[in-house]
Amino acid sequence: MEFILCAFEGDRRIICTLTRNEPGLQLTYETEPQPDLVWPQYEGLQRTDELWRSTCCELFLGDADGEGYTELNLCPSGRWNCYRFDRYREGMREADCAPLNIRSGPGWLEANWWTNTRESFYVGPATVLADRQGHIDYLALRHGDKPDFHDRCQHVLVQLDDL
Repeated sequence: MEFILCAFEGDRRIICTLTRNEPGLQLTYETEPQPDLVWPQYEGLQRTDELWRSTCCELFLGDADGEGYTELNLCPSGRWNCYRFDRYREGMREADCAPLNIRSGPGWLEANWWTNTRESFYVGPATVLADRQGHIDYLALRHGDKPDFHDRCQHVLVQLDDL
């Protein structure tokens, strides 16, 4: 399933593709490489906090039958983290959902991870893109009054069979 993410301000775009595979899901992000874009080279898998402060690809997977959700953060460098929330921005804790791998190159990132996602769930792909001048773009499917990747109103309900 392909998603086009748009910037909160400006015209930057990124394409996100979510595919079902064994043993879980594959996530791919692609954008046009630009000289000022911060896109770190791959250095190996490493769990790290606060990845949203620079270029970071994110995916929110929300329970279809409740308020809980999981946030996956992936950096082209191989740094990653995964958090579970009980409800909107509450009950945050590290989740046990490490990516099986991350591959990246100029302007693209691909990650595979095991997941026990239910038959239907909310999905909210998002990206933070930093440039060398310190500007940050926030990209998502849609935006409210401000960038807020956690907002379920910005996510879509999908069926696992559609992937």
